[in-house]
Amino acid sequence: MSGSLTRLYEASAAARELEAMIAASEDAGGDITELEGHFDILARQAEGLPAVIDDVLSLVAEIEHRAAARKAEAERLRQRMKRDEAIAAWMKAQVLRVMQAEGFKKLESSRWRATVAMPGGKPALEIVDEVPERFTREVVTREIDKDAIRAELDAGTVLPFARLVAKQPYLKVS
Repeated sequence: MSGSLTRLYEASAAARELEAMIAASEDAGGDITELEGHFDILARQAEGLPAVIDDVLSLVAEIEHRAAARKAEAERLRQRMKRDEAIAAWMKAQVLRVMQAEGFKKLESSRWRATVAMPGGKPALEIVDEVPERFTREVVTREIDKDAIRAELDAGTVLPFARLVAKQPYLKVS
């Protein structure tokens, strides 16, 4: 993180150093699991665990805010991308319409060659009314009945293909 970045929350120098190490790990493929020991070192260096947790949760809040802003920006860019694609498709359709109206199969300019082409393969099929039985086929799908498996496991039955997994604790920050 840049030192000039305006911080939403204050954090100790050690916590900011941990954050900088995490940021630097992006250059090594983004794996931050090897930094777990550094958190423990940070905890031992601080005045007390509550102070460390306060610093780290301040960084967590800031990173979550940044992630939310990036998500919103990604959505904004996705909408702009869809608009750009729609405009480009519309413009190509206009070129095609004009070329067809003028009877051009090919047109070359100083930079581009436009060709009125027909797609290959089978013609598209459009179903416009109810299809008679002889033109249908039955498709059977199988899905796992998780409720039945859970009921058996809850009843104490040992199933070699499934087991109940204990819920894991998570951190709730408020």
